[in-house]
Amino acid sequence: MNDLRTLDSNLNNHLANQEDAWDYDRNKFERLEPVIHEALVKFFNSQNTNGRIVDTHALLHKEYEIRGLKIAEMNAGAKNTMGRHSTIFFQPNANTELAPAVIRKIFSMPQKHGKIERQAVFLAIHRYRPLSPSDGVEDPFVQYAGFGARLWSEDLGPLEIITPVQKICHAVSRRWQEGISVLHAIDQVGYKICV
Repeated sequence: MNDLRTLDSNLNNHLANQEDAWDYDRNKFERLEPVIHEALVKFFNSQNTNGRIVDTHALLHKEYEIRGLKIAEMNAGAKNTMGRHSTIFFQPNANTELAPAVIRKIFSMPQKHGKIERQAVFLAIHRYRPLSPSDGVEDPFVQYAGFGARLWSEDLGPLEIITPVQKICHAVSRRWQEGISVLHAIDQVGYKICV
């Protein structure tokens, strides 16, 4: 079994090796919220895309499935009002510990690879803030690192853009006390391994 704190290094290689062209209808694209577009520009600038102009329109998804893992934006419908499928753990960088986040928006844009335009999927997320001494709460799970649960502040960080190439897992959360939740990454949902 993979260590959920870092996950396997080749878990999402299938996304980087896509071969199919994306057949899309630009008339179905919608304008991105300005804050999401700004985060997307920042994301592309951090990826050294050599001055790529970032479109302001994208195909929006309430829900999306990545190799059997169903994810959804927060409040995507009655089935998701409690955050099911929108609270995730993701791996910010290779070989780093997973970080919890909530999905604000899921969207796709065409991305050119040689002469082929492929679907590039993006998640606009807010990370949960780690507890700090000023929160006045001691995390009892710290002494049980193998258990995987931790206390996190319900205060959310600034908007970030991630991609499905990064490791992603569902999460379970329960309110610990006002403003604090216990979060745990789930390594299997419906017998599918984290993606």
